[in-house]
Amino acid sequence: MDLCDRNTIQSLLSRHGFRFSKSMGQNFLIQGWVPDGLVEGAGVSRENGVLEVGPGIGPLTVRLARAAAKVVAVELDRSLLPVLDETLAGLDNVEVLSGDILKLDIGALVEENSPASPPWPAPTCPTTSRPPSSPPSSTRGAFPASQ
Repeated sequence: MDLCDRNTIQSLLSRHGFRFSKSMGQNFLIQGWVPDGLVEGAGVSRENGVLEVGPGIGPLTVRLARAAAKVVAVELDRSLLPVLDETLAGLDNVEVLSGDILKLDIGALVEENSPASPPWPAPTCPTTSRPPSSPPSSTRGAFPASQ
């Protein structure tokens, strides 16, 4: 299943009765090079555990699972959990947690899900830093919640 294909995404979301939430600022990737580039740029390897915040329907999660020893994805929107069950089926190194990352003990998550015994490599977070109010530099690769 190509989780970056617009038609696949629309069919998947329709099957699950999913509706975008503007209040959550939901946007899903529609360009495969985006998750590939994030995983490559972050240097994720089988020595890493990765904490992903907001996996959406899972295109980045799938790429991370192929590269990392363990992926823990935290999703706030409970309506996406059945979608993730479908898209991440068969990926034994992925655990999806339902919750608000701001209310979870990240240190405990890292300790509980480390792929190696201490001392382990630092978890990899393949994101870029920008102020929350700043618009992305490009909208290529994502479509807005209003679609």
